[in-house]
Amino acid sequence: MKKFAFLCLCILLLVGCNHLQRTRETSSDEWEEKINQSPWLITADYFRQEQKKQEKRTLSPSKKQYLKRKILICCFLSPKSCAEWQALGIELEATKKVLIVGHKRIDPLLKKFHLHKDGLLEADTRRKIGNLLGLQAFLFLRLASDEKTKIEIYDGITGNFLTSLVTTPKEQNKIAVQIADYIFTNTTWEGRIAYIEGDKVYLNVGRLSGLKKGDILSVYAQGKEVINPVTGISLGYLGEKKGKIKIISFFGENASVAKILSGKNFKINDIVRLEEER
Repeated sequence: MKKFAFLCLCILLLVGCNHLQRTRETSSDEWEEKINQSPWLITADYFRQEQKKQEKRTLSPSKKQYLKRKILICCFLSPKSCAEWQALGIELEATKKVLIVGHKRIDPLLKKFHLHKDGLLEADTRRKIGNLLGLQAFLFLRLASDEKTKIEIYDGITGNFLTSLVTTPKEQNKIAVQIADYIFTNTTWEGRIAYIEGDKVYLNVGRLSGLKKGDILSVYAQGKEVINPVTGISLGYLGEKKGKIKIISFFGENASVAKILSGKNFKINDIVRLEEER
């Protein structure tokens, strides 16, 4: 037993000598670097470094950025029922994929064209108002039953019906993401030229819509409306490409200024699109 213990002691001394020899061969700076890089040395500095890394990852903005779709929500329910759906707009905007247009903007337009809100139930009226406001979608809340609401989604450019779902106000938090994803996937983002001055154009879309300084947009004539001869439903507008513009600044609630890079004969209400949406 004593011989075995003595043998173990000899082995430990031999390993220790080899370790000391290797330590002498490695500089203190190299050891310091190894220690700092080692996750096994749990020190205050280690936790501070890890915290900084985590904060950097958390604060880094998402590479995926969306050009938000403008939506107008119209409630055709009783005032009490409409009040129960007030959170829907907030939940939709929280997805960062849509932008809710207020009713104050549509009232003057309806009055100008001698229309009532119920007129929006007609495709022609939706198409007209949608193009004037630069909408990508309408969201109508209508009565489905005593307890449930039917949410109808219409394309803001063509006025066409897209889809619907039946739900309750209690579900609005859950369905907001579903609705925003659907609208983002099934509608086309575009803006309009609101004013022209020299080599600059003023657009009805801006920072809130997701544009950034330096973005390059293509300009299209509104063109002729294309109607499906079988269904009689509008397929949208087909217009020629006029040129390109570059966003240089923002103003107002959600508007921007762009410099003309190429093209000519731009007109008010011409369509602008980002060719490769981020």
